[in-house]
Amino acid sequence: MHRLKFLFFVCIAYFCVISTTYAEKIKIGFIEEIDTSVDVPSVIQQNLKESIRHALVNSGKFDVFDRNQKDLSRLFEEMKFSDERLGQVDINDSKKAEFGKISGIEYIVLLGINDFLVGQEKSKFQKPLADEKSFIRLGVSLRLLNSSTGKIQLEKNIIEKQYSLIKLTNEEFDIVLSNKTINLLTRKITRQIIEELYPILILEKTGTSAFINCGKDAGIVVGEEFEVYATKNVLDDGTLNNLAIEKSVGKVKVIRISPKTSEVEIIEDFGIDKGCIIRSQDNENQPVKKNISENIQKKKNTDDW
Repeated sequence: MHRLKFLFFVCIAYFCVISTTYAEKIKIGFIEEIDTSVDVPSVIQQNLKESIRHALVNSGKFDVFDRNQKDLSRLFEEMKFSDERLGQVDINDSKKAEFGKISGIEYIVLLGINDFLVGQEKSKFQKPLADEKSFIRLGVSLRLLNSSTGKIQLEKNIIEKQYSLIKLTNEEFDIVLSNKTINLLTRKITRQIIEELYPILILEKTGTSAFINCGKDAGIVVGEEFEVYATKNVLDDGTLNNLAIEKSVGKVKVIRISPKTSEVEIIEDFGIDKGCIIRSQDNENQPVKKNISENIQKKKNTDDW
């Protein structure tokens, strides 16, 4: 009898380990064709598609399924959207999918190239005969569609611009430079998707450093800085929904990376602790910084969070 009980608990423990080890990843569909509203070489479209798909798979956070435009049209038809054209979905439409998700897919990644330019611009150094630098600029519109609700959960325009050592014309491009631009753009796109579906968290804090739950596979690089937020849920008395509110509690900088985790140095600390969410800093949209002492005074009182 005791032996049977022992075997029973062993089996329970075994299945718990198995279920934890093989926890299901979020299933996302990746559309094989990238829509474009600008003239762009087909090699860039193809390389961008392969680069993003490769990055999503290698992040280790998703099960990625290739889908075509026919699948997308079918999904929109199931959702009873009046306009099935890519990028024209009404995000305020309250109707939902009647037949569930396509093959269990939870999210659809929609990408459209909306900016491509090969050009020249003068050097910023003031010289009588300032040299012109050639550049490649590539931009995409990223939409993350929740396949069960029909809502666009994430919508963002993302741009990458890189300069060439040789002079280019509008009819040509440097393949090495274009691939570098694609790689950096891919990292930004992948990061946006990961941060939306898998918030980057503080795993552990030790003195002036901490560890986060993302690493090289998720596109984290040494020297990158993040804003840290403390969160708590509050009840909206009007809708009776639980809402998450956030407060900035500091900044961190990546100093070491491994495939799945990273070590960060704490630059500013107004209440950073285990479980805090961190997000990439969008330097292009950052407001002008106020007086440092004023900033510290505003962030000092975080004990009630």
